Amino acid sequence: MVNNHRSGRLLRHLGFLQEGLAKDYVHINGQWQDHILMAKLNSD
Repeated sequence: MVNNHRSGRLLRHLGFLQEGLAKDYVHINGQWQDHILMAKLNSD
């Protein structure tokens, strides 16, 4: 989630990179919210 800064910080610390932003991706508490897409590539 865009406003979940603690999770984003943890993912970046673990080597994940932001790949994109999904607009109005998830419906929570009656509102459509954006979602940050993160990925980590397998180095093998």
